[in-house]
Amino acid sequence: MASIVACIAGFLSGFVTLAAYACCRAYGAASRAEERER
Repeated sequence: MASIVACIAGFLSGFVTLAAYACCRAYGAASRAEERER
């Protein structure tokens, strides 16, 4: 039982990390595009 919980916790933490990384990449690309337009 504990191993299942640990597996789910690890998967969720990895997913959150990937989502935050993707958000940062998208935000950085958008800000760079805005700077280019100016």
